[in-house]
Amino acid sequence: MNKLSLDTRTKILQAFAYLGFIYTLFFQFDISWLIPSLVFSWLIFLLGASLGLHKYSSHRSFEPKNKFYKIIMLFSSTILCLGSNLSWASTHRKHHQFSDQPNDPHSSNNTPSFWRSIKLWFYYFPTYHINPSIVKDLTVDPIHKFFHRNYFKINIGYLLVLGVIDIKLACYFYFVPVIYTFTAISYITVLAHNPWLSKFGYKNVDSRDLSFNSRVASIFVPGDGNHNNHHGRPGMASNKIADRDWDFGFWLVKLIGRLPKKKIEH
Repeated sequence: MNKLSLDTRTKILQAFAYLGFIYTLFFQFDISWLIPSLVFSWLIFLLGASLGLHKYSSHRSFEPKNKFYKIIMLFSSTILCLGSNLSWASTHRKHHQFSDQPNDPHSSNNTPSFWRSIKLWFYYFPTYHINPSIVKDLTVDPIHKFFHRNYFKINIGYLLVLGVIDIKLACYFYFVPVIYTFTAISYITVLAHNPWLSKFGYKNVDSRDLSFNSRVASIFVPGDGNHNNHHGRPGMASNKIADRDWDFGFWLVKLIGRLPKKKIEH
């Protein structure tokens, strides 16, 4: 019997996170746990998704100040259940190469259908179809390779440790942050490229695609609400261009990272 593909195993893990979130709402709901959980979700999205997967692994817009910060970022990015750092960066770089064009793995605009939008919202697209040439700068890094190779072990191990200590820890510090992150990433990949919703946002640059900025999204999706700015200048660590822009994530870049002297555009 053939082993399940890495992509299928990722989808199973993500489906389990949704089931765990439903279980949390119906059987473990506790407002005293929910509030700190949402604060943690906001912070770990910023650290793991916005910085770890996006600004660092995908765009190399900054470098961590030391190995400790690098490991913390990549660990945080791993337990958000989005697929490994190498696979996510590979897919995201392809998204920028073909943004809102037929080869864009994220877009529903080039093949418009309600069902495709639903699948993208639930992050149902290949997350482990890696083109090594796209992420060759990451594949030579032993720390990136470690987190890629041990992606499932780290997720399952982290979840089991939390669950053994207290089931509410697993519910509120794994399932809730994962679904918070899924929702934030789904906004970025689906709604932040929606031409009808763009009337509620604004653009600062001609990014040659449908991306737009949203100040409201910048609050809940820290570091990535200025989506038009990012697509216009993908290599920048700060997504703030104009005075009206908010980038609530750049403070963390300055705290744990250093900006490269020479820009690497991805």
